[in-house]
Amino acid sequence: MVIFIRYKSVLVLSVMVLLGVSSTAFSGAYVPDPEVNEYHKKYLSLKLGASVIENSGVSDADVTSLSGGEYSADVGHYVAAAIGMVMDRYRIEFEVANQTNDLDNLSAKSIATGIRGSNRIPGVDALVTTFLVNGYKDFVLSGGVSAYISSGVGIAYGELDLAGGNTVIDGANWNWQEHDQDDTVFAWQLGAGVGYELTKAMSFDVGYRYLGSSDFEYGNTNIEFGSHNVTAGVRYTF
Repeated sequence: MVIFIRYKSVLVLSVMVLLGVSSTAFSGAYVPDPEVNEYHKKYLSLKLGASVIENSGVSDADVTSLSGGEYSADVGHYVAAAIGMVMDRYRIEFEVANQTNDLDNLSAKSIATGIRGSNRIPGVDALVTTFLVNGYKDFVLSGGVSAYISSGVGIAYGELDLAGGNTVIDGANWNWQEHDQDDTVFAWQLGAGVGYELTKAMSFDVGYRYLGSSDFEYGNTNIEFGSHNVTAGVRYTF
């Protein structure tokens, strides 16, 4: 029997990043250029933020006494770095990002009794590292403020870090040994955000992105993956 797990969670967290911004950036010493993007300029960017897994499912051929499960995960951290090029009001970049979420609670139905139970999931971390090519469309607003939409495709490297332990639900024992399992799958993301031009070379932005992928396969376990990420960061153009 295969276990299918569905999960939804609401994210109420944003992370702000300030990296070496001088007070003159806010004092009016710099007058933003209405044309925030210059053709063929290159840039480096760094984003930090928070992530939460959503709409995720799990099937495990080794567990035959439970079905229809759901799990929750703690809000995790997110970090991304990219190098890119500006082309008029479009941007293209190569990005490497990482997020880690601790699995929190598991609930499932006993096949024998039909009773649903729940218990904690001790010592299981889900790590996802992505390598994506992203495209952006920038919209200049006013006073150095701009907005953007983005999309990207690439690959995701997923890893389950298992400390070892077990979860008992309605008398059914789900246990695992200490080990790591990994898989690499297709990944994609969609995003939107706003930015502010601090200096001619430096800008600050906050944004939202949804990251999705094909199912990860860890031995006999298949895991669906989707994550809502809120970020803040800086971009240096040169």
